[in-house]
Amino acid sequence: MILSAFLLLCCAVATWTVSPAKGRQSQIESPSSEDHLAYGTLDQVKADLQRVGLESSNLIIGVDFTRSNEWTGKRCFGGRSLHHLGAVPNPYEEAISIVGETLSAYDEDNDIPCFGFGDMSTHDQGVFSFYGDVRPCAGIPEALLRYREITATVQLSGPTSLAPIIEAAMGVVQRSGHQYHILLIIADGQVPRGCGAHRASSLDESRSENDMEERTLQALIHARY
Repeated sequence: MILSAFLLLCCAVATWTVSPAKGRQSQIESPSSEDHLAYGTLDQVKADLQRVGLESSNLIIGVDFTRSNEWTGKRCFGGRSLHHLGAVPNPYEEAISIVGETLSAYDEDNDIPCFGFGDMSTHDQGVFSFYGDVRPCAGIPEALLRYREITATVQLSGPTSLAPIIEAAMGVVQRSGHQYHILLIIADGQVPRGCGAHRASSLDESRSENDMEERTLQALIHARY
């Protein structure tokens, strides 16, 4: 099972839940569609996790390295990229630290698989692990350290597609024997058209966006079973 938390930087936290693998016994309540709401505070997220009966889960983190982080940063981060590294934590560091620490409280072994997507090496086709040997980070502090090391050299690109990180998370869940996981996706909000991005300016762009949207929807559907 994957409990997914999608964080739009400079916006609100939205979460949705995906049901467990078919045939697997679960004591976690499956929320109805009316429960898929935006949350204003982390306390509300924690309260809902407790409400559905979640006591322990593993955490997976996905970080958006698309070029739109530069455009969004011009509007809400003093003209700098949202990935700008400085003396003050950037929005991604804050999200990993605050939200990650909250959700990692459910992670008993504290091993956190961390992935990036949307950079020059992956575009909308895959993800890269924070470690070349695909080992998890040992807790949030190590995830933050690796984030800074990666961000210093990564080349932002795109386009944005959430399908690769969802598919990567599904692989982690399958390899774990279908243990419960929380997938935290941190992005700047520039997601495929069906999720609120700008209107396509050409037929080819529209087809590309439709393909990305369809792949994302299919990934979410497959994660349910």
